[in-house]
Amino acid sequence: MKHKNPLITVIVPVYKRFDLATEAIDSVFKQTIYNEEKIEVLVIKEKMEPEAMGSKIKKLFPKTKIFTNADKEGPGGKRNTGLKHAKGKYIAFLDSDDVWEKDFLKYSIDILDKFNGTTATVSLSHPIFEKFPLKDKVLITSFNIIKDLVLYPIIIFKDGNLPKSGFYLLQISHVVFRKSVIKNVKFDYKFRRGGEDWDIFSKVLSKGPIRIVPKQLVNFRYHWGSSTTLEVNQMLKWRSYQKLVEGLPEDFKTGILYKLFIIYMKLRGGSNVFPRNKSKFEKLILYGLSAGIQLPFLFNNWYEVIYRFLGLKPDKKEFSLSLKTGHKFHLMHFLDSLMFYEIWKEDVYRLNKMKNPKVILDIGSNIGSFSIKAAIDFPTARVIAIEPSVETFLLLKKNIKENPIHNIESINKAIFGKNGYHTLYDPGPGGLRSLYPPSKKRSAIIRVETTTLEKIISRKKIKYIDLLKMDCEGSEYNIFENLSSELFLKIKVISMEYHDGNYGHHSQLVEKFHQNGFHVELASHPIETNIGYIYATRGV
Repeated sequence: MKHKNPLITVIVPVYKRFDLATEAIDSVFKQTIYNEEKIEVLVIKEKMEPEAMGSKIKKLFPKTKIFTNADKEGPGGKRNTGLKHAKGKYIAFLDSDDVWEKDFLKYSIDILDKFNGTTATVSLSHPIFEKFPLKDKVLITSFNIIKDLVLYPIIIFKDGNLPKSGFYLLQISHVVFRKSVIKNVKFDYKFRRGGEDWDIFSKVLSKGPIRIVPKQLVNFRYHWGSSTTLEVNQMLKWRSYQKLVEGLPEDFKTGILYKLFIIYMKLRGGSNVFPRNKSKFEKLILYGLSAGIQLPFLFNNWYEVIYRFLGLKPDKKEFSLSLKTGHKFHLMHFLDSLMFYEIWKEDVYRLNKMKNPKVILDIGSNIGSFSIKAAIDFPTARVIAIEPSVETFLLLKKNIKENPIHNIESINKAIFGKNGYHTLYDPGPGGLRSLYPPSKKRSAIIRVETTTLEKIISRKKIKYIDLLKMDCEGSEYNIFENLSSELFLKIKVISMEYHDGNYGHHSQLVEKFHQNGFHVELASHPIETNIGYIYATRGV
């Protein structure tokens, strides 16, 4: 009798999405090792679904067996129903929106037959995006690249056996199990919101190794609105992950893979996962990873930043970065690349909200990452870049010359409450230069020429400043304290980074802006608690 002792049982849980489900099932019947004596295909639908769903699948694929899951237990419940009816020596689950390459089962079974101690195999994947927002597509693609970069060294140096702490790198459609290992394991309903698959993988890894198949044999579909992407009940999802992590055996919570897992959880789940306050070190790591993932999407030669971060090339020595936009910048420290992430990617100064500005004043322009972007985005605007450090100013001039822009004026002075000279404390490349002495870090002492905002407005014959961008490491208090109400009227929008310290508190600035007719919004800094952003717009 057919399927009396099949080699492989393939379990496909389906729910709506008929077209996708048929594509998935079709990929099973197209396997190079398929014959109806060797492979049985079980399609599990929900009781609430119309019988026509099963009838349509049966008509298209007469060799399938259709079962109905009586309980509303989601995909896990359907998989459990499939396990009850499975007769194969090996078990594979295929989600109804994924597709196998034709050799998926062949390579998986070859390894299971060759290595008797292996509990399961996992293949690599190729992502497919349908109707997917670009931001999320970039994030998921980055994660998949990182995941493969993690898996390949395991293949090379660990005999292809996945460490226990790598359980989260697996996805259910990628795995083929021995029935003897999984027959008494159930998909746990309490993890239905998230982590159901990870729970299974951790249980299987407790029984023996899972071996990696070093080939991309699964087309893993990211469909906007699927269970992978739906934003409904996100807090419940990440809480479920946290519950899973808390219940893991201790030998799963070791090594670099587990540390990466915790970082991934915090990056994706944020406060929903670990609501406790993060240390500054944790914030720095998470922010660095978030920015680091974006490097390949910002720069053509992004690896230059990585080389200097790892110490493979000398830092504190000028190097250049080429942006994907075609623009080129010279830097002195790899940390300077974070400015491009903040300004070009995150738009922390809200430049994109501006509409046809005529004058943009940039106080604390550094190497020009903001000024040059402003000049590019608004080619008819007059952009004035002000930077006190001579060394940094030379890089600013070089970057202006390097790019095809002609609407930037540069000034090598510090804006302060009075004209004259002042000490600039310079901690060196990558550091924050300020007119106020740092509390701890040793700095070089440089004399710089100062001028007032009033003087700049007068000498440059500025009628109105459409956008005043400011990042001057504490000098903002002195600048605004000495600014008259008449001059405030000349400013339409203020977008600035504030710095709380001995020189003042941002609440003073908020009050000053309110007194002068501005509507004020605040935003926190991703790492520092004494730094943040103020967006002041004049109500008209």
